Amino acid sequence: LNYEAWNLSEENLLRYGKNGIYANNFELSKSGNSIKIQSESEKPNAPLTVDFKNFEIETITNIAQKSTLEIGGKINGNALIKNLQKTPLFTSNLNIENFTFKKDTLGNINIKVDNQIANTYNAKVEITGQENQVNLDGNYKVSTKNLNMSLDIVKLNLKSIQGFTFGNITKSTGFLNGNFKITGNSSKPNVNGELKFNEIGFKVKQLNAKFKSINDKIVFQNDLINLDKFTIKDEKDNNLTINGKIITTDFSNLGFDLGI
Repeated sequence: LNYEAWNLSEENLLRYGKNGIYANNFELSKSGNSIKIQSESEKPNAPLTVDFKNFEIETITNIAQKSTLEIGGKINGNALIKNLQKTPLFTSNLNIENFTFKKDTLGNINIKVDNQIANTYNAKVEITGQENQVNLDGNYKVSTKNLNMSLDIVKLNLKSIQGFTFGNITKSTGFLNGNFKITGNSSKPNVNGELKFNEIGFKVKQLNAKFKSINDKIVFQNDLINLDKFTIKDEKDNNLTINGKIITTDFSNLGFDLGI
């Protein structure tokens, strides 16, 4: 893999056909890193168990990614994947240590998903480390695609997520916090809550300009995103203030009613 030698168990078997995928004793390992794939039974389309031990994400991303995309971290835990031929579903207990994107470290991500209740997936996702604390708890109903989630952003440093702007924002400072309730369904979610900015600052690459001292909040109310005297300062302490609302039902088509 990526010009590095890995060990593969001699008894490994992967079978693929019209009945789905069957894996038996398929384990790749190298220097304490391993990933093992095992079918629960030989029945067609049987669930697959995937076990990770100190598995570095870079092992895969260094092969597949473009030079502009950098993802890293170490995975431990397991996942159970079902219904591969139709709508894949999974349960998991995974921990990603020091997850990075574009060289910015988000922190440690713990992902727990179970379906002990029929047709319902309960999820608990936690981000810790790098002075960040984010918790996502709730459930997703498969048949109706209904969401019932709570998102608690205790603290999220902007520096940790600036990589997701693909270089458009640099030199980030400050942090975000807030609470959200997410309901509705996956195609039309209802989001209610507030996102608070705390001494947020950054440099916009295209403008080659720095902005700072953002300490206001954005309020989400179902299909409305409200900004009340949302103020941004430039390097010389000049204010840009935004008042009004953004209207959206699915977060893809946006309507604007803003005064700047």
